[in-house]
Amino acid sequence: MLKILTKLIRLVKTTLTNSRAVVEAYQGRTDVFNINNGLRQGDALMTVLFNLMLEAALLKTDLRGNMSTRTKQLCAYADDVVIIAQMQKALKEIFITQKAEKLGFIINTNKTKYMQVTRKTNIIKQDIEVIGKSYEVVN
Repeated sequence: MLKILTKLIRLVKTTLTNSRAVVEAYQGRTDVFNINNGLRQGDALMTVLFNLMLEAALLKTDLRGNMSTRTKQLCAYADDVVIIAQMQKALKEIFITQKAEKLGFIINTNKTKYMQVTRKTNIIKQDIEVIGKSYEVVN
């Protein structure tokens, strides 16, 4: 696991405790409400905490080598993660669902897609199943 100073953990908890927000819409503002879990949208801490959580989820993932020799790679930007693998078996090995869920991540299976890129023309593209969850194939 990540070695984060207890002092920093307390600081983040203090910052997030008793968080409140209002939503502004065309009809006006809502009443003030408490935020009991998660972060406020646009919160500066969101990116840092997400990156720490992602790092913790990926620590045990085998990604040795460089871009030309790896059979699997990860690319991440903001809250999007792209998993690139040369073979379907490698894709399933690196898929971080179980690690992520243990840390509190929720992977939206409706938004998660699978794309197969190949020069072969006789391949039948079909949805992929990883750890009991099905992911839609896209062209």
